[in-house]
Amino acid sequence: YLMQWLGKGTPADRNSALAWLQKAVDASNPRAMTEQAGLYLYGLGLSKDLAKAVHLYEQASEKDYPTAQAQLGHLYLIGVGVPKNEETAKELLTKAADRSDPAGQYWLALFLIEKGDAKAAAPKLLKAAENGVPDAQHRIGLMYLYGYGVERNSLQSFHWFEQAARNGHPFAQLFLASMYENGDAAPRNKTLADEWYKKAAMGLEPLAKNGDSGAQYQMAVLSREGKGVGKDLGSMKAWLEKSAAQGNQAARFDLALAYLLGDGVEKNAD
Repeated sequence: YLMQWLGKGTPADRNSALAWLQKAVDASNPRAMTEQAGLYLYGLGLSKDLAKAVHLYEQASEKDYPTAQAQLGHLYLIGVGVPKNEETAKELLTKAADRSDPAGQYWLALFLIEKGDAKAAAPKLLKAAENGVPDAQHRIGLMYLYGYGVERNSLQSFHWFEQAARNGHPFAQLFLASMYENGDAAPRNKTLADEWYKKAAMGLEPLAKNGDSGAQYQMAVLSREGKGVGKDLGSMKAWLEKSAAQGNQAARFDLALAYLLGDGVEKNAD
């Protein structure tokens, strides 16, 4: 299935790949069930169908397949395709995390953080980071940076930001660029700082265009300071307005300050 879907070792043929996948599903293969559930969930090669996705995840979960348990737990956590149920979500995510599923470890950590138990979340987040989840690497970097749930450690923070940055995480790339720029936990290096700011901007821009308010705000900051992109106060204003319209408090503050000082916009104290 995967070889034909991806075209590895054989010409890509998605119809044939889907047929082979269906055969594996019919044979009650939990991995195949989980793969097909993902296709239904996101509408990739198959018409989007949340009910079918949930049913397949349930079948694979009953066979103790951790990836399915993680995915189904996440659906219960966010209430997509099933009624939101935190107790069921935690149970499924715990089962997946206990069997070293990276997604299960990550989502369980986020659940614990949301419940105010950062100390319990930290080891699970660290496991997910060690298993290569970029979002987990970025978040554990933040936890080490601010001493949230773990002892503050700038070297560990730098390490995990670097791992996430190399895995293409644009927000981690921003932190890494700043650390190189300011000499935090690493020797000051303007060349590397500029390089990571450029990579961050390239990753943030599509997120910003797709409506991510945090990315919009960071693009405004980069445009204002000329980091990773050319200095452009018009772009700064446009990104701040988009981010502020979505309720981003930092963007609202910066936009108000810009009008107060006439920084890139016509001065307006009102």
